[in-house]
Amino acid sequence: MSQTLFALLDFGLVFGAVLGFGFWQLWVLRRDRRRRAERGENKSGEA
Repeated sequence: MSQTLFALLDFGLVFGAVLGFGFWQLWVLRRDRRRRAERGENKSGEA
């Protein structure tokens, strides 16, 4: 029982970390895109 509980906890921890990192990357991408649009720069970036 404790092994199953530990496996589920471990899986949940890894899944939560991956999901959290993915959402954080999406948020940063959207934030940067919004800032770039406010400054009037083109979408290609600094190039």
